[in-house]
Amino acid sequence: MAVPVSIDLTDEDVFTALRSFLMLVVPDIEVLREFDDQVPLPDGGFILMSPISILALATALTDYADTPNDPENSALLLKESTKCTVQIDFFGPDAMQWAKTFVSTFPSEWGCLQFGDNVKPLSCGEPKLLAIENGTTQYENRWGVTADLQYNPTVTVPMQYADEAEATLIEDETINIP
Repeated sequence: MAVPVSIDLTDEDVFTALRSFLMLVVPDIEVLREFDDQVPLPDGGFILMSPISILALATALTDYADTPNDPENSALLLKESTKCTVQIDFFGPDAMQWAKTFVSTFPSEWGCLQFGDNVKPLSCGEPKLLAIENGTTQYENRWGVTADLQYNPTVTVPMQYADEAEATLIEDETINIP
């Protein structure tokens, strides 16, 4: 049975790390991932995380997971440095202060230390006022920030190999060497 194709770090891991950081710097505020269609905005202040893009920062590093005497279960490991860009929206009367607190702490040394080994902050943009109209045609105070995080997922794919090879010499009498 061949090794299944898998990835060790997913978008869920990235968003869990980011959510934990947001809950640390803006405590007691609900932090959500993306809106669903036809769902009203939560009451009060909250933070919304929405993925924008992922980008390979380098060519994947290749490693091999050989299983001696069992070439069917060997794997090729492809580890790729990846940038994940996320739009973070702060809603509520204190949204501007929350956005500023995030921008000050996220790219700092302190901010880096708050993340685990698998996900790290890279950079973030400046907060921007992005007022939004809610379902009752009232404007909500909304400040947005774009944040870049780095994570290094490893994709595992099956790879067969030969653990021994036998070479046989075949003489070719049709070649004349002068």
